[in-house]
Amino acid sequence: MGDHTQAAALRDAQRRTLTLSPNTGMAVTLDIGNLKNIHPANKQDVGKRLALWALNKTYNHKDVVYSGPLYKAVDKNENKMIVSFTNTDGGLSAYDETLKGFELKGADGLWKPATATIDGDKVIVVTDDVQKPVAVRYAFYDSSVGSLFNGRGLPASSFTSEDLN
Repeated sequence: MGDHTQAAALRDAQRRTLTLSPNTGMAVTLDIGNLKNIHPANKQDVGKRLALWALNKTYNHKDVVYSGPLYKAVDKNENKMIVSFTNTDGGLSAYDETLKGFELKGADGLWKPATATIDGDKVIVVTDDVQKPVAVRYAFYDSSVGSLFNGRGLPASSFTSEDLN
């Protein structure tokens, strides 16, 4: 990973726009995208994911799972942060892999790599390098690849719990 976060900040801004209108949708491509170009070459899977969103939200097929996990809230518990999500259909999964890309921010303003574990529909994030975390983020580098999915195989979006305004 590098320290470039421009594309990750754009992905997070796109995620945040979902609250602006019920007619807004998004296809997360962290698992099928192109690390060197914000526009993924795999247009077919992007189209399928956008179609899932349209089927559920526009055409009212409520049985269609349309999105991977989206950041909902964070609770601080001593030296760890507990992140909750929406769209956890089928539970959260890393598909027998280790969750990657989670970081905690300390009072000093520095982000430190953290260990993340799934606990039901939440992710617990902790590191010995940050005793009193003030924020958590996931997949927040331009070169990030998704490791967190819902049980239906749809990836979580990049996010940061800090206010970027």
